[in-house]
Amino acid sequence: MLDIAGPGRGKYNYLICILMHNLNVSMHKSSLLRKTEQDETRSPESEDIEHQDRLAKVLMYHSKGISQSEIAKKLKINQSTVSRDLDEIRKKARSSLDLYLKDEIPNEFQIYICGLNEIIKNLWEIVEDKQNSKISIRDRTYVLSLLMQCYSKRIEMLVGGPDSDMNAKKHIQDIQINERYPQL
Repeated sequence: MLDIAGPGRGKYNYLICILMHNLNVSMHKSSLLRKTEQDETRSPESEDIEHQDRLAKVLMYHSKGISQSEIAKKLKINQSTVSRDLDEIRKKARSSLDLYLKDEIPNEFQIYICGLNEIIKNLWEIVEDKQNSKISIRDRTYVLSLLMQCYSKRIEMLVGGPDSDMNAKKHIQDIQINERYPQL
């Protein structure tokens, strides 16, 4: 897996892990489905399966930090082929990322907001439960501070300001900048 150095890198690594997994699944799934539809003779589809298999191997070796020339030697192909394969992998990853941003993030956002609303509801029930003598004033004050944190997170998610850790577009822009100007 790629490891991006710097503060907040866990978020990047998680996103990259998801994207790489989705890329691998989509590459293998589509090629395997085509294989079952075709006979075992050498056809353009069987060459596509070989291509998808090579892409998966290139990605695997690349994620382990192996250089392009070493990958080429292991797969017995030209280094330029490895370079083209990595470009194709990057393009597919960007496409997957766009799809993820359009389809998955809004769904996750909705789940997050619904869950946060449920937490807020339960916290208010604790604060307003005057009958329960086991809840001290100190506990109620702590629950109120948790409520403030929940409201702050909700505003942060809804507004998604430029400094928000939840701002996906900011993270994508950071990744694109790192791609253009990699730190050596």
